[in-house]
Amino acid sequence: ANLKSIAAEEGLEIDEDALLLIAKRGDGSLRDAQSIFDQIVSLCGGTITHQQIMGALNIVDQEVYFRVTDLIKAKDAKGGLALVEELMSGGHDIKEFLGGLSEHIRNILIAKTTQSTDLIEVSDVYRKRYAEEAQRFSIPDLLRLQRFVNGTESSIRWSAQPRFRLEADMVQMVTMPAAVEVGELIQRVEELKKKLRSTQSVSQVPIVSSVPASFVAESAAARTVVPAQRPMFSKSSFVRSLPIQPPVVAVPIDSPQRPSITDGELVSRWHELIQEIRQQKIALGSVMDSAMPLGVNGGIIHIGCANEFQSSSIKRNKDLLSEIVQKVFNARARIEPEITPLTQKQAVPMKGTPQVHPPQDEHPIVKAMIRELGAEPLQ
Repeated sequence: ANLKSIAAEEGLEIDEDALLLIAKRGDGSLRDAQSIFDQIVSLCGGTITHQQIMGALNIVDQEVYFRVTDLIKAKDAKGGLALVEELMSGGHDIKEFLGGLSEHIRNILIAKTTQSTDLIEVSDVYRKRYAEEAQRFSIPDLLRLQRFVNGTESSIRWSAQPRFRLEADMVQMVTMPAAVEVGELIQRVEELKKKLRSTQSVSQVPIVSSVPASFVAESAAARTVVPAQRPMFSKSSFVRSLPIQPPVVAVPIDSPQRPSITDGELVSRWHELIQEIRQQKIALGSVMDSAMPLGVNGGIIHIGCANEFQSSSIKRNKDLLSEIVQKVFNARARIEPEITPLTQKQAVPMKGTPQVHPPQDEHPIVKAMIRELGAEPLQ
């Protein structure tokens, strides 16, 4: 009313829909509405129409929201994506579109709940359309759509790609199945129960055979089996006829013993054991490489360590070392470290084990002399 009186005082021609749109853009504030009104007058001149305000403020047309509800009823996801493309091409704000869509669904909900359009702030033309639109939706569906749009509107503020989020939510909203009321579900369950009872009653009806009674009697006689006479024999003859089985004596079978590791085998394959440990755990292989084998006694491999660090490292990995020993020597053995002043380089070969000397021509210095100077190793 205030805007209308201002327009009359200024001698401006403006229709009712345009005044209503300016008032809604002011969001209840007369000062904001007057500021918008002044901007519209400066842009449009003395004659102002609803379409001019829509174009000047780049407002989403009300028809777009009715198109959205049409797409929802038709389950047209392709049309929903085309609508988003149209909004983006027109330069419309996504937040403004979602706010208008939320108001649109609210208007349908009000018309559906109250069976009236008195609480809807639109022109008379759109009041009639909202009354018709309310007949196409149920209250549970409208409540779900309202919550969905509000959730999209709040989450899109923090989205890095608002358009992608709007497209995904538009497809989900358009293809959302209709809500089913509890009363309808109960009615369906009762109908299924009735069908189940009728099926059970039909299955319990006795089936009357049309076969003649004479044929049934003959068939029964044919199925009668006369038991054969059992031979007569005494208990003693039955016992004598049984064969006498000799008593079974359990003979213990010695299970094969696993071969034990000898000192010579440990020394000769020590390098192979170290390489296998390195493949499993490099640090542990370095520790074992700096240690030396002392001997094998009763399934225990004694390892000489130079310090407490080597000994504790071996103790922490006893289980792993036992598995590797089993893999290399095919025999079970437990490794026990012992701190000894000897190192691997100072190790003395164990008694009864041959010393293994590398060939002279394998030494790197000898190889270099043979390669560069043409020398020959002395035998």
